[in-house]
Amino acid sequence: MEVCCDLSANLLESLHSDQLNLVVALVAEEQKQYLVQTWEERPFWVVGKSSNAHTKSPLPLVGHFENCEYRKRMTQALKLKNRTWRSAYMSPEITGVQQAVEAGLGVTALTRPTLTKGMRTLSENDGFPQLEKIRVGLFFKLPRMSEGGRELATRLIASIDKSTDEHFVRAPHQEFPQHKEF
Repeated sequence: MEVCCDLSANLLESLHSDQLNLVVALVAEEQKQYLVQTWEERPFWVVGKSSNAHTKSPLPLVGHFENCEYRKRMTQALKLKNRTWRSAYMSPEITGVQQAVEAGLGVTALTRPTLTKGMRTLSENDGFPQLEKIRVGLFFKLPRMSEGGRELATRLIASIDKSTDEHFVRAPHQEFPQHKEF
């Protein structure tokens, strides 16, 4: 198995060009091919547990590179609040972003599954507007998948299905068999 961490657009392009067989990526309305399951997440503003980076001006932002949907949402929300910001740290990988925030380099937006114990959330009371929900999807090409890939897909879908959170919803246009039939 090979794991690739990249922007959603790049991952989906790799799926379509047969470089990847299974992708978890942000979903745009026009992205329907190979989409098996979707769910919504609300990003939260976060800062390191003992950091005061959220009080600085310009605000130090930690995040992914320019074409990242999270980054777009953060900068748009800050513009609406007339809050100045600067890039403090950028990484293509979530682990780098998490560690930079925990180290106090700046603030970012993350979803509940990516929050760590070394962070705390910020709210409108702290001067940070609520961010719009994002839609995440599981995409895969069943015919091209190995037995291990099918097992991974089965486990991912089962994990999503077991979630007690209301924000998980199955894609209405399911193109592949349910995981029990793999």
